[in-house]
Amino acid sequence: RWYYQDRRIGSGERVGPDSTDHYLVRYVLTRPKKRWVVDHVEFVKPPEVGRTEALNRASPSSFHGLVSAPADTGGAPRGAR
Repeated sequence: RWYYQDRRIGSGERVGPDSTDHYLVRYVLTRPKKRWVVDHVEFVKPPEVGRTEALNRASPSSFHGLVSAPADTGGAPRGAR
């Protein structure tokens, strides 16, 4: 479970409501060159998000780590391999 509040960079001013979210994820590891690395991460079940409104006032490229999954995968985000 994650509890968080969004803050404005620079001023630290609170932006929008706080949220308590729950994620059940599976980390898939590989071992290239004798080191374990995360190959990809997948949701085991859909995320539970506590906040009821989205704060999409910025371009998607400004959100660190945001990756969209193709529509036919059941919505589980998957990073580049």
